[in-house]
Amino acid sequence: MNAPRIRAERLALVNWRGVFYAELAMDRHVTALEGDNGAGKTTALIATYVVLLPDLGRLRFTNLGEGEATGGDRGIWGRLGDPGRPAYAWLSFRADDGERVLFGVQLRKGAEPAVELQPLCIRGLADDVALPDALLHRAMGVDGVPELAELREAVTNAGARLEVFASAKDYFAALFDAGVTPLRLTEGDARARFNEVLRTSMTGGLSRGLTRDLRRFVLEAEDSLGSTLKRMQENLDACHRSRLDVEQARALQQEIGDVYAAGHAMFRAGMQAARRADDAANRVFQAKVEQAERVRAEAADLERRDDALAGRAAGVREQIAAGRETLENNRARLDRTRKAHDLAAQIAEHEAALAPLHDAKAAADEALQTAEVARAEAVARRNERRTLLDEATAGLHDAEAGLESLQARAARHERARRTLGQAREALGEPELSPDAAAAARPRVQARRDAVDARRRALRRDLDTARQRRAAWARAQAALDACGLDVPPAEAYDAARALLAEGRRLADLAAQAPTLAREVRALEDVVRRRAA
Repeated sequence: MNAPRIRAERLALVNWRGVFYAELAMDRHVTALEGDNGAGKTTALIATYVVLLPDLGRLRFTNLGEGEATGGDRGIWGRLGDPGRPAYAWLSFRADDGERVLFGVQLRKGAEPAVELQPLCIRGLADDVALPDALLHRAMGVDGVPELAELREAVTNAGARLEVFASAKDYFAALFDAGVTPLRLTEGDARARFNEVLRTSMTGGLSRGLTRDLRRFVLEAEDSLGSTLKRMQENLDACHRSRLDVEQARALQQEIGDVYAAGHAMFRAGMQAARRADDAANRVFQAKVEQAERVRAEAADLERRDDALAGRAAGVREQIAAGRETLENNRARLDRTRKAHDLAAQIAEHEAALAPLHDAKAAADEALQTAEVARAEAVARRNERRTLLDEATAGLHDAEAGLESLQARAARHERARRTLGQAREALGEPELSPDAAAAARPRVQARRDAVDARRRALRRDLDTARQRRAAWARAQAALDACGLDVPPAEAYDAARALLAEGRRLADLAAQAPTLAREVRALEDVVRRRAA
């Protein structure tokens, strides 16, 4: 597959030193730049260079003839315009299929001599859109240098689209796909070769050698007159060679001019022949036009006749449609009439059949009315009986409550009667009346207190007897354990004497260890005296 063919049309500069906006038309084959020092020739070359190879590792320019220049990236930094706004360099290309594509670079100044590059591309820009309308920011009728967002807005308003590349690699791929560069330039070696091609194409081999010799002559220190004359001779020889090349170029230019003049003459002759052929064609065309006018007039007459016939036919069709509509309406009316007669006959038959039903309905209505009256009377009687039942139920409840009250009073009376009988029996007063019971109450209470005191005394005596009995039992058990036969009357005293003897023996048992020690001491004394 053949690579796409594309050619550069224009170079546009925005915000470069001494240039707010400038466009340079580019020839299809060779473009020459001519101007005084400082006119911007080198700036145009650098801008083109930057668009084709936006690689800061390759962009190295030396500003000849400027004492303050030091080369390197400073050559680009010093050529940019207003530092508050970015600078742009654009190349407009035209493909064989007519598509218009702009490749460019946004350049922004950093700390000297650093420059930031952003590759860009504009596609879909129509031919009738001027470049300033898409490349400049216009506000209140004044053009300004756009930021990236303002540039995108201007490009969109111009009906095109702006593409911002994330890396130089993507930009080189787009240049290759468009047919601008011969390689994709993804590697450093390919970019180096393309860099040499650009330098040779823009400066030329002869001009490059001349520039190097002139720079050495202008900038190197003077060491001797002989070396100076030698360099001057070398420079003159180089100038002579350059003059010969220029003369050859002028001869070639003359030949090209002769070829151009011959071609221009041939073009003029061709134009004259074309004009004559065009005149003949115009005459034939005019005859055809007149014939077409006559045919058009006849066609218009036929159209008028056809319109008249169409109008009459339309009227006839409308009458036929109206007649058909009237006929259909009459048929529909006749059908409705027949249906009405049939419905009337059916209604008469239904009415005759419904007459007995009407009588039965009247009788049923009368019976229903009678039943409703009876039902109302029954409901009234039921409500009356329910009222009587409620009243009877309430009376029964009252009677039950009174009966329960009487039963409670009777129970209390019975308890009071029994209590009075018990009081009479306890007091030994059979004739004690309920009224005298209140007066006898203190006397009864005193007797009760005396009985309680006697009962407590008896209980104490009983407890003492029980304790003595338990002590006697223990004493009798101790006597039995000692094998003593003591009469029961003397058992307690014998037990006490035996207990006292036990205590004495216990005291002696407690003194036994002391006595044993004293005996052992006395024995030791006796043994010592015997020895």
